[in-house]
Amino acid sequence: ANDSPFASLHCPLTVNEGASVTLDGSASKDYEDDASGTLLQYRWSQLQGPPNIDVGNETGETVTFNAPVLGTGEAGYIEFELRVTDSGNLHTIASCAIFIEDVTAPVFSGDGDRTEEATGPGGANVFYDGLAAIDNVEGDVSDAIVCVPPSGWLFGIGPATTVACAVEDANHNGNETSFNVRVQDTTKPVIAPQNDIAMEATGPTGRVVTFDAPQTFDVVDIDLVATCDPPSGSTFPLGSTIVDCDATDTAGNAAVTESFTV
Repeated sequence: ANDSPFASLHCPLTVNEGASVTLDGSASKDYEDDASGTLLQYRWSQLQGPPNIDVGNETGETVTFNAPVLGTGEAGYIEFELRVTDSGNLHTIASCAIFIEDVTAPVFSGDGDRTEEATGPGGANVFYDGLAAIDNVEGDVSDAIVCVPPSGWLFGIGPATTVACAVEDANHNGNETSFNVRVQDTTKPVIAPQNDIAMEATGPTGRVVTFDAPQTFDVVDIDLVATCDPPSGSTFPLGSTIVDCDATDTAGNAAVTESFTV
């Protein structure tokens, strides 16, 4: 009588993503076929996934592959079956399972250097819009990003500040990145319009005319005052004289000249 073969299948319990994996059925035996030198037939299949491993066309007693990088939502549990058939067409089945460990860290995006315009004397509150981290298994893990200084921090005007960020997935695979934040002042001051002034002469040379400097608005230099030429308190001759008022902030941004007639 022909006895069924003995199917043996060995595989590692856990492997890391990218590691070489061997499914080993070489210990399978058949007493009759072994005695006659007849080779056993091997048929491989995957019982559980994803990820899915293409083993259906394998016919040898072992199968080797590299553990794939897990995809979004994949648990990493895969199971295989080996069917061993002898020359009498009797078969026996063996199976084994492997757990693929997630060892891939999240990947940052939107972590380039940033230049922002000052919104006040203290600089600008800079928010890291677009900064994200994607994990191969968990998907978007942007909420787990921790940065120093944090998003929304008030950055002063001047040299760039380095921001250091880190993120970690549920399996403690971490990644780090850094970028520079620079706040600049390139906004010109604005001089308020000034009405023309008409005064009666007090003598043959005209008269002394005084006037308030036009209001000047600047987002950083809030106390900036325009200077006018001729200045207030000058003697203005008979006729019309154009007065030009200018302002330049500490960053060197010059306002558009505001003119009026005296």
